[in-house]
Amino acid sequence: MAASDVDRANILRRHSAQAALALLMACVLTACSPVEGTRADPAEPTVSVLEAIQTSGEFGLPVWPEILGVESDSGADIRYRMAMRLDDGQLEEFLSQFLLGPQPSDIPKSMSVIAGPALESAPDPQYLQNGIDSTNGAFVREIIIDKRAPDETYVHISVYTL
Repeated sequence: MAASDVDRANILRRHSAQAALALLMACVLTACSPVEGTRADPAEPTVSVLEAIQTSGEFGLPVWPEILGVESDSGADIRYRMAMRLDDGQLEEFLSQFLLGPQPSDIPKSMSVIAGPALESAPDPQYLQNGIDSTNGAFVREIIIDKRAPDETYVHISVYTL
């Protein structure tokens, strides 16, 4: 083999190695770079807040309640909140699910609500709090009854993990 053949072989090997390295870098950069439209949106909850409140709080809602607002948040705990307006029949149906009814209390007046009138102006708020073991774990449920007039009661519900 002549010297020029050896030089050509070395050049080809060097160029082949450089070409392979360039191809490898192109593949790595392409695989690691973001592509428009490939980002996944956060998964939607598998159950609605209303379903979570009923399942975790182990109670049902009366027929045709006027739902004023729902929300959930999480951090160290998970909390579901709901506000609804009920007439007297719906209120009786709702409260019949609980062994002990809500009692008069000043505690709820300082609590914020997600919908409906502020509790500071509630004439006679009633409050119920208890812990339960549900199919989803241990929860605390808080219920505030704010009766403003006949057939006009605002019910504020919070269900949260212990």
